[in-house]
Amino acid sequence: MAIPKSKKNVGLGQSIIRARFKGRSRPRDGDERLHSAEVDDGASWTRLQSVTQEGDLESFLSTAALAGTEFTAEKLNIKVVSNHYENPFMLSADKEKETLAKHTEFKSELTVPRRPHWDETTTGPELQRMERNSFLDWRRNLATLAERENLLLTPFERNIEVWRQLWRVIERSHLIVQIVDARNPLFFRSTDLETYVTEVDPRKRNLLLINKADYLTVKQRKRWADYFDKEGIRYTFFSAALAKERQEKEQAERDRLETLAQELAEMRANDSDYTESEEEEEEEEEEEEVKETKTEASTPAPAVKAVQEEETESEEESEDDDEDEGKQNKTHSHWKAVKETEKDDERTRIRDTKELYELLVQQAPIINDPRDPLNGITSIGLVGYPNVGKSSTINALLGEHAVSVSATPGKTKHFQTIHLTPKMILCDCPGLVFPSFATTQGDMVCNGVLPIDQLREFTGS
Repeated sequence: MAIPKSKKNVGLGQSIIRARFKGRSRPRDGDERLHSAEVDDGASWTRLQSVTQEGDLESFLSTAALAGTEFTAEKLNIKVVSNHYENPFMLSADKEKETLAKHTEFKSELTVPRRPHWDETTTGPELQRMERNSFLDWRRNLATLAERENLLLTPFERNIEVWRQLWRVIERSHLIVQIVDARNPLFFRSTDLETYVTEVDPRKRNLLLINKADYLTVKQRKRWADYFDKEGIRYTFFSAALAKERQEKEQAERDRLETLAQELAEMRANDSDYTESEEEEEEEEEEEEVKETKTEASTPAPAVKAVQEEETESEEESEDDDEDEGKQNKTHSHWKAVKETEKDDERTRIRDTKELYELLVQQAPIINDPRDPLNGITSIGLVGYPNVGKSSTINALLGEHAVSVSATPGKTKHFQTIHLTPKMILCDCPGLVFPSFATTQGDMVCNGVLPIDQLREFTGS
């Protein structure tokens, strides 16, 4: 009878394997003694995720990670924090007036993070350390401002990787085009960004592109134009949706004309044999008619009748053409009058893609740098909030689908360059949520900063 073998594997090899993988078993659900952490050791593109809102714990951990400090938990160190409840959706008239006054007073402190100065001698690790320290100080200053003055800050970008994309676009571009939503331009405009551009290089210029201007009336555009002229801001009105619609109509018209030309060519090719036989029959008929005219000179010849009929038909056609020309002239005069009314105030006119390109060429400064490998090529940087139409504006300029467009904010994840012409490059920056003030959370919902499906306050409506 054979000796029964042990069901448990024994031996030196199995012991080594168990010792090697000991402690790597799957943790049980609900084990409160365990914790997890996200290790920042992946590829650079995996870390480029927009972070605009963080909880208290996430904010504390991210701040500690940026500072590069280690900490240990302290037990029995409890602090009770109590705060008087206020409805964040509703403000009294006096409270709202006081809040708006604070916004004006501390508007200059709403800054964007600066990239520390660096040169050829700066190493990569040194630059990254300086960037993290500067970014951490910037976040601390904003948090101190909001807590000290009891101000409500909108969610803003907290990922340093996204801000690094902005720094590269500003350093690379000659003209920075800040795209804003026409329905509330001041909310989406960052004045400190324009200041930062001139700090990097005084030769660089700023341009405010007011997209979605088709939502505004002429009177509203005139009011905004008066304000921007008073503040000395370079601006222009544009609508990527109208430009796309116009380009689609032009493309449809070109396709229709090409189809008609092909059909006409096919008809001419099919009728070529028929026209040759028809010409031979007409020549024989003309010879017979000439013989008949010698004997019957008093009666009109059939050829003469045909000529008279053709003349009558041509006269009728000319009358119809005159009527059509009259209608066309009326239509042309109507559109001419419309264009003249639009040109009464060039400031409020919505530019098309050709006019926008001419404006970019005109506003872009000429910066010669022999050390730059792209010297002689103008770079245009496009910056703005997510979903304000940066990619759609580029598509309108190119006249084709060159950049991915999405209805979800934040489609562009890293800055990309597109050659518009051999002498002009467009730099598309990822959508950035700049810090700004808001009176209530409902204000942020109306401006599209906060999603409405995450709100739970019912008294606001």
